[in-house]
Amino acid sequence: MSKQIAARMLGDDYQALYFWLKVCEMFQPHNNIEKVGYEYDQIKAFDDVVVFYNEKVPDKSMTPIVADYFQLKFHVTNSEYFTYENLMDPKAINATSVSILQRIHNAQKEFTPTGEHIRFYIVTPWHPHPDDALKELISNEDGQIRLDKLSQGGPRSKFGKVREAWKDHLGVATDDELMTALKPVRFNLGTRTITELQAQLNESLLINGFKPISNTLSLIHI
Repeated sequence: MSKQIAARMLGDDYQALYFWLKVCEMFQPHNNIEKVGYEYDQIKAFDDVVVFYNEKVPDKSMTPIVADYFQLKFHVTNSEYFTYENLMDPKAINATSVSILQRIHNAQKEFTPTGEHIRFYIVTPWHPHPDDALKELISNEDGQIRLDKLSQGGPRSKFGKVREAWKDHLGVATDDELMTALKPVRFNLGTRTITELQAQLNESLLINGFKPISNTLSLIHI
């Protein structure tokens, strides 16, 4: 089996495990989940898994959230990192012309003009590069970009260079436009391995009265 095919199949497993974890959460009333979508094509850039809520749930700023959209990017190894620059590079998400940052901006403009009420999650085993400005911008509270931090300094400062690069890439003129585009973004970086996700799913299945996956079976197709 070629490495490309194996990686694709592992990516499918990664997505499926994440979907079933969210389905298990739906059976726990405190999560207020109405339904969970798989390959839900409402927002093409964030269609892997979608969670809709029965009642609006507040984010950390107490803004009511009606839905979360998850795009999962599996990588076989941790040989690469996310940086503020490769968020502008289509190749970082195996695309040819549109970067993840542009996809976020396009979705934000169409579905959440104020940047509120829905969230776009990037879920991946990759980490932010330890020497990159992006590492300082991602909140460990909820994965949001720390817009207050990004706003610091002039155009030539460390974060000013990030702002200017992202504005130029997205074709926006002001910092306010950039902050609105970034407001719904959440990063879930450095996620668990597929084996760990399977163990987590088994725990969730048991909690909800379902049959777990036997450890004599494997989701790994290599």
